[in-house]
Amino acid sequence: MSATSYKTTRKSDGKSVRRIVMRKRREHGLAEYVRNALAAKNLNYREVARRSGGLISHATVGDVVNNPGRRFSLETLRALAKGLGVPEDELLVVAAGRPLDDPSIEDAFFNALGYDFGRLTEEDKAVYRPILENIRDQINKRAK
Repeated sequence: MSATSYKTTRKSDGKSVRRIVMRKRREHGLAEYVRNALAAKNLNYREVARRSGGLISHATVGDVVNNPGRRFSLETLRALAKGLGVPEDELLVVAAGRPLDDPSIEDAFFNALGYDFGRLTEEDKAVYRPILENIRDQINKRAK
């Protein structure tokens, strides 16, 4: 699906030129998701930046909304979810271009968990590894 809009510019001789501008839009795109969250929670870009704990700027929030084709880092997306007060895994699924009812939403959560684990110090990994191994054992028992 694409949206059509018109852009009017003035030439050096003073005459106006009207051009058609086509932009691709995805129904469940990140920009639309963020716009909807902003409206539903009555938030502005600066408030989202503040609620993120300063992890993103209001300009970054604007980039997400106004530059739908741009890719953002995992850290930026996490900070955005925090600032918007939406589930992180949900925002990651939308950012990946998938619909919210996609079963991969759980995969996104577990992928993010693995990423977080990788960022821990070796000392912290030693603390959490037995806990995660216990969870994996419980899952394997239930999956049989």
